[in-house]
Amino acid sequence: MIQPGIVIFIALTFVMPVLVEGKIILDGISDFDDLLAEIRDSNNQTPKPAFTIDVTGGKGFIVAVTNIGEANATNVTCNITIEGGLFMSPKDFSGLAPNIGIGQNFTLLCLTKGIGIGLFIPLPIIKIKVNCTEGINATQSVQAKVFFSMVTLNNT
Repeated sequence: MIQPGIVIFIALTFVMPVLVEGKIILDGISDFDDLLAEIRDSNNQTPKPAFTIDVTGGKGFIVAVTNIGEANATNVTCNITIEGGLFMSPKDFSGLAPNIGIGQNFTLLCLTKGIGIGLFIPLPIIKIKVNCTEGINATQSVQAKVFFSMVTLNNT
């Protein structure tokens, strides 16, 4: 029997699992490695690498390829081509990393010279392609201004 003056408060909380970029978030907690492994096994999916590509300008430019996936990446190739500009030399760069672990990266320093400031012809475009043995590919294109050896990225 409930007595006068006593308030009983019952709170029901429903927790809805959410899938965000391949990870399950349950009530704000995302550390469910065993649950993820179980889901992967039930779907017969194997972990795969994934890449991010970052480009930084300066004297030449630097390309950093990072493995943000759930597995190591083997025989990672990075091919870079500069399209456009006047007297660009060299226009092609490449690099190979035998193994990139989870969370690790490799960088390529690309020293080019030329003129590409967009006055008479369009700005140069730096095109980057990354591949690995696991069949994962990533691409990125960045527009840049080049004045002799100085490269300024166009953040549009």
